[in-house]
Amino acid sequence: MKNIRLIVAILLIAGKSTPGRAQKNAHPADQPPVFKNSWIKPPAHTPNDVSIDGPLMGNGDVTMSVGYGENGLRYYLSKNDFWRLRSKADHLSGPRVVGYLDIHIEGLDHADFAAEQMIRNGVTICHLRKGDRKVVVKSWVSATENLIFIECSTTHQMTPLSVSLSAPDNKQAALKTGKTNNIYWLTRAFADSVDIPTEVAVALRILHRRDDTIRVVPGKKLLMVLAVESRFQKAQPLSYVLNRVKELDDNSIIKLKQDHDHWWDGYWRKSSVTMEDMVLMKAYYQGLYTMAACSRDPKFPPGIFGWTTTDRPAWNGDYHLNYNFEAPFYG
Repeated sequence: MKNIRLIVAILLIAGKSTPGRAQKNAHPADQPPVFKNSWIKPPAHTPNDVSIDGPLMGNGDVTMSVGYGENGLRYYLSKNDFWRLRSKADHLSGPRVVGYLDIHIEGLDHADFAAEQMIRNGVTICHLRKGDRKVVVKSWVSATENLIFIECSTTHQMTPLSVSLSAPDNKQAALKTGKTNNIYWLTRAFADSVDIPTEVAVALRILHRRDDTIRVVPGKKLLMVLAVESRFQKAQPLSYVLNRVKELDDNSIIKLKQDHDHWWDGYWRKSSVTMEDMVLMKAYYQGLYTMAACSRDPKFPPGIFGWTTTDRPAWNGDYHLNYNFEAPFYG
């Protein structure tokens, strides 16, 4: 307890005693929008069995990260209550990745990759460019519901793309995928030889789609919506996510984005710290963003790495009840 109080005291002293550039140029309530994360090349350690280096998004229950390979973007979906729950180690238990959303954009194989993420609300924008062709992909995880939004746009020629939902090959997992009324879906479960069975479902819908071809047209935005839910939250998770994405429309999505921004604005208004050292100040707000994005469910806090991108997280991805688990809360 003494150490915790000391760290908090140091942060408060640093915030009050440094009238430097950050304090002059930004009101405390406006500080988080100043900071963003940037990538000028694809993440090199996403996926990974330990921590990852890609953009991190989430609402404290559903978490998402993004990586890039030669065939396009891959979004790694995870959820804090999706584990293989068995009282044994050696990779027989621990958090498991929910699944992957792959977006392959025609003509942009091996494209140049760049990305930026606003710490203020987690909105992440990926830029893919090859020659004179460019596609921008914006994504965010709703702060108030287990929904994900991915928006593609281009200023150049019409560009076809394809999407797919999948998951790692794992003999212990029961995987089902399908397509119902132009809604892609996936379920994944660990029910065999476990202490507590788990199941999760994902549904993906592309709005305003008129045929089987998916295109990004200049001047128009292509919007994908995903719902993610587990059996811990809903008795029939697949039925729930299928119905949830089906009922979304332009107006409800606008309202969800407003609710998303309102939640984050309220979060940042709870406290502020001003420092002359902008690197340290960004690290402080980055830590607060990360905690809000991955740790808001008191029944299922995140595993040791927060975001799960494989089925074999190191140390079983479990809760180390020493400083590893405590430090994010007092640091």
